[in-house]
Amino acid sequence: MSATAIMPHQLERDRYHRYKCVEPSHTECVGKVYRSVTTILGKSVPKDLSWWGMTTGAKAVTTLIDRGYEVGEMDETAVVDAIKAEKLTVRDSMGNAAERGTSVHKALEDYGNDGTLPNLADFPESSRGYVKGLARFFQIFQPEIVASEVQVVSVEHEYAGTYDFEAKLAGKVVQDKGVSHFTPDPDASTFTLGDLKTSRWVYPTSHFAQLEAYEGARVENGREPTEARAVLHVTATGGMALVPSTFTFDDFLVLKRSAEVVDRGDKEGRALRKVAK
Repeated sequence: MSATAIMPHQLERDRYHRYKCVEPSHTECVGKVYRSVTTILGKSVPKDLSWWGMTTGAKAVTTLIDRGYEVGEMDETAVVDAIKAEKLTVRDSMGNAAERGTSVHKALEDYGNDGTLPNLADFPESSRGYVKGLARFFQIFQPEIVASEVQVVSVEHEYAGTYDFEAKLAGKVVQDKGVSHFTPDPDASTFTLGDLKTSRWVYPTSHFAQLEAYEGARVENGREPTEARAVLHVTATGGMALVPSTFTFDDFLVLKRSAEVVDRGDKEGRALRKVAK
């Protein structure tokens, strides 16, 4: 496949999710720093975490009760202190989600490297449902991984990012009652760019735009266009869905422009607050 002949970008990512191009042969970008796709979309499509925060707090309180705390006899400060002590805060929950995502992504990377199927016993209990869903993907769509953990940069549009895999899949995109979905087909070989998600749902506005941004950077750099872009969504209960993107690269560019407007407003707001002091 001609895509493998293209010299990949070498990028370094800092803790602010900014990418620096460090491949000397890429003279058009070496030394330059780019914002990540996820940072851009986080500005234009901010996550509403209010419901998640409420349910996390409710779960924390019920867990305290299960652990013997007399919550009804405690004031608000004492409950908050107990939640912190028991590591049940929203920050702890985010850390657990990040750890879970890392282990599931490692299972995908191992399969891409040498075809190793995941052994559930090798993963913590909290990750096993997600890994089971990933194993279903391997069994159903028989992916031939072409590349994994691929870094791309768009010099023209000034962004960078990393996507999880390119693969030939034994499946194809079909339409059913106006909804696009992947269906298994042993005779198919659909060249697909995919990103693995362990989130509660698939969020088209951010997830699909993310996929199209990666594809746009690939094509800009001379790689062979994919036939489909898809979110590989796995769940805590072992569920799996391969959800094809219905967005376009232009849709991502609209959201990128929106992020730039938000950035400008934030910058002016900071300046106004500084003057007000």
